Amino acid sequence: MKGITTVINSVLLFLISVLGITLYMLNKNKQNVKKTEEYVVPIVVKKPIILTKEEQEGKEVYEENCSMCHKMFKKDGHFEDILERYPVDFIITFTRQEDSLLQIKDPVTVTINEEYNRNLAEHQYKELSADEIRNMLDYIRKVY
Repeated sequence: MKGITTVINSVLLFLISVLGITLYMLNKNKQNVKKTEEYVVPIVVKKPIILTKEEQEGKEVYEENCSMCHKMFKKDGHFEDILERYPVDFIITFTRQEDSLLQIKDPVTVTINEEYNRNLAEHQYKELSADEIRNMLDYIRKVY
């Protein structure tokens, strides 16, 4: 009887040990999955953008004059199709003297103001040269 009890105790001890190790491993795997899920970060590799001297000047013009209202990569930044919708000469005139275009009721300017629900001329950058605005547009075209 003593021999059977020893065998039963040994088998029970073995089964309890196996069960304990199994539960430990299952719990450890769950913890690893959680940690993995918490720390997974997609890696986005971007090519470096190399700007010409003129594009760098355009970037500075954009940052100093336009970036407060026109956020580069936001939907409401109004860059979605501006370079395709309007000729560069119009954009230059619009940027420098939107008020003059509104006074003569330029249909494109009026349409833009209606489209964006604006009532006043917000673009009055008469101090910017046509080349500075062209450089800014080249910068936007490159990075956008």
